[in-house]
Amino acid sequence: MKLRLDTHLLFWAAGAPDRLSRDFRSLIDDSERELLFSAASLWEVAIKRGLGRHDFRVDGRLLRGGLLDNRYSRLPIVSDLAVAIELADASVRSCVGGTGDRGGCHAAVVSRLQVSAVAPAT
Repeated sequence: MKLRLDTHLLFWAAGAPDRLSRDFRSLIDDSERELLFSAASLWEVAIKRGLGRHDFRVDGRLLRGGLLDNRYSRLPIVSDLAVAIELADASVRSCVGGTGDRGGCHAAVVSRLQVSAVAPAT
């Protein structure tokens, strides 16, 4: 199964893994699971850095390199995925559509064209 982490989870997995629940850490530590990140997360980093936010110190190049060095793959952004998200139920659509943690979603699992939400225990 493929697991795509949203931007907050990528930051926590890379720099503050203690912020993740034990259950969720076991998901990302499972070597059978393919970990994915989206270019949208790196765009988010670039936008925040471009705004000159003093409270934001993430370097997109270092984040990308660290992800690739630690068995994360780039999620290809293709039209089939966009269509699958459109057809998904409302809770998943709100998660993948950009509300991230504010929508109660902590990651998205993508398998073929099926998308479902994963909310780790706190």
